[in-house]
Amino acid sequence: MTRPFALAPAQLRCPRCKHTFPCPANSAVGGKIHCPACSIKIRLGLEALVGAQVGPYIVGKRIGRGSMGSVFRCHPLAEGGQDRAIKFLAPELIGDAEMCSRFRREGRLCNQLQHPHLVAVYEHGSHQGCPYLVMDLIAGASLDRILDKSGALDWRKAVSVAAQIADVLAYLQSQGVVHRDIKPENMLIDSRQRVTLIDLGFAKVRGESDERQSGAHESQQLTMAGTALGSPAYMAPEQILDAMNATHATDCYCLGASLYHMLTGKLPYDGSNAMQVMQLVLQGECPPVRALQPSLPASLDALVAWMMRADPAQRPAELSQVHGLLKRIHQNPQDCQGLPVTRVRRWRWLLVLLALILAGLAGVYALVLKG
Repeated sequence: MTRPFALAPAQLRCPRCKHTFPCPANSAVGGKIHCPACSIKIRLGLEALVGAQVGPYIVGKRIGRGSMGSVFRCHPLAEGGQDRAIKFLAPELIGDAEMCSRFRREGRLCNQLQHPHLVAVYEHGSHQGCPYLVMDLIAGASLDRILDKSGALDWRKAVSVAAQIADVLAYLQSQGVVHRDIKPENMLIDSRQRVTLIDLGFAKVRGESDERQSGAHESQQLTMAGTALGSPAYMAPEQILDAMNATHATDCYCLGASLYHMLTGKLPYDGSNAMQVMQLVLQGECPPVRALQPSLPASLDALVAWMMRADPAQRPAELSQVHGLLKRIHQNPQDCQGLPVTRVRRWRWLLVLLALILAGLAGVYALVLKG
């Protein structure tokens, strides 16, 4: 049994005269219409899909937008069905065969993977030439928006979020999948503090025969995608040098960088532009989390430093180990068992502090001599 829909059309805004008007019925993505106020031609984007039937769903209002595409709420035609989210690839990327292929590959991969903290994809296809994925509708906010509003999180909440992501990354590791795009933007948190990892568009699958996984073209594309999406501060050094080098240790680093941001309210590396940030990541010298938040448990300081080591071989080998350590720290923050000693890093910062004190004393002594 189906039910009728009477969705309001999307509102368009003329780029010249700023007049707002409803999108005409039966419009198509890429089609052109005239502004009713100034008569200029306007090329339609994904907003033309509002009210359209895509498979067994009716496309509703837009609920998210990014450089790679947009997400809309969609309503089932069948009575008793659940609302879902439908993601369309951005129209300007439809002509990119590589991106279209990756979009479809993401749908197939998500259909094969099942985990409580991984977004579920129910179907994928193409409508009016636009590739789409129908996914779980998650009533929550992305972690990057939460951090923008609140700054640093309470450390127990931050550890809880990281533990849930580590749990799904451990599952992906068991399935031979490297996510390659772990960052707060791809973590959704609902009202029950349940975290869902999204976007497997750049995932790397062990043993996949698809040749798109090799070559300089993909390596450059992955690095540029990270730069465009504002994520170089979370990228591991080996990922910046060559995205094809990404392993599960890379996901570990990116989760550590995300946890760093949650604990301190600051990016581990920040600069005036993406290239400067990537240079800082390659230099690998960011302050320990306790240098910015002294009240944090020493166990957290040690774990974040371990996850973010420059050499992938020196990071935790198993994401399940990281998950276990996060759960243990959440219950007993004083327990440092199993964590590497970070004495070298602490001494480095103590030496810097000592040098500053000595410089100050030398200045005072010079003023006394002058007096």
